Amino acid sequence: AARTPNRAAIACLRQLPLPDRCTVFDMDGGLAAFLPGDIQWLDHTGGMPFVDFLRQRRVDLIIQGPMLLGDSRLARDAGFQALRRAPAQFGYTSRTISGTSWVVYLRDTHAHAGR
Repeated sequence: AARTPNRAAIACLRQLPLPDRCTVFDMDGGLAAFLPGDIQWLDHTGGMPFVDFLRQRRVDLIIQGPMLLGDSRLARDAGFQALRRAPAQFGYTSRTISGTSWVVYLRDTHAHAGR
């Protein structure tokens, strides 16, 4: 089960430069609740390859928590593994969430807006 992030992690999430309306992929199903704005929350890929899912659903933020890492289907998905190794090749920037082992992948168009 996912554990609730500490206050520093919640503050880190709230400081992400996201648009007012965004699409979040969060299999752990809890961190997206801490994001401000109008969030469309996705928790599964519908069986399609992960890279196709990202493109089709125009995912703004991916939250990599324990359930995402433990998903056997995604463990075999070459596109998901490639995203983890080289997010920039997919148009994402990765950041570790303070105080947790979770990583977020933020679409580059948003990541650079916050700098």
